[in-house]
Amino acid sequence: MEKGFVYVARLIDYNNKFVGNYFKIGKTQQQQYKIRETQLNSTHLPMDVIFVRVFETDYMTSLENILHSCLVDYRCEKSYPNRKSIITEWFDELDEEEFHYRIDKVINFFPGTKEINIVNEINRDNQTSNIEKQELIEAIGTSNRKKLEVFWNEEDITEKFAYLTFINALIKISEIVGPETLKDDCWYFSSNDQKYVDTFPKSYKTSFTRNVGEFVIFVAINNTNKAKVINDLIKKYNLTQMKVVLSDLK
Repeated sequence: MEKGFVYVARLIDYNNKFVGNYFKIGKTQQQQYKIRETQLNSTHLPMDVIFVRVFETDYMTSLENILHSCLVDYRCEKSYPNRKSIITEWFDELDEEEFHYRIDKVINFFPGTKEINIVNEINRDNQTSNIEKQELIEAIGTSNRKKLEVFWNEEDITEKFAYLTFINALIKISEIVGPETLKDDCWYFSSNDQKYVDTFPKSYKTSFTRNVGEFVIFVAINNTNKAKVINDLIKKYNLTQMKVVLSDLK
């Protein structure tokens, strides 16, 4: 038994804005763990690492290792031309729902583990001013998981994971306006993945895209941006039959 905390953290700048879609999964045995974990930023960059989810557990290292394994396809690897690549504890979240679904599935069945209420911990922190507490709570609120739903003629075409919902929406739009038109107007819809490989020559992964029939759809964006892409197309083509709903997942 190894009691401690396993956390999900994000990069945050000094304007309390999250940086990219990067998440860190780590562990700490500190009873009074820090909400804003400045010790993880030893080089004093203009940003900190902030906990957005924390789990108290009797098996700290085991839980951390299992979560790392379950999220391996999101894992960030630093590649260098003249030395060995470094496997990090950072994960590039491509689909919020699937990312947190995997975490929740582990937590729900992992023994001796419970999730800590982050907002309560911020309010109890006597080393943080009331203004800073409010800023942190608001920042964490922007990290809430987003559920993407899409409706066509009031029919729900939402799938379990947002990337599948995104695919459904783009395919439906292509059926209306034509695939060639959509390829010209939408960067995320293509005949092949070459332009995505060219855009991300060092970091491209096959998981960034999905093959759907003769087409390739780029899905490696968060749910807020998926919703924006669909809404922009709805506006461009005046698709009043399609409706997008983006809501917080509790």
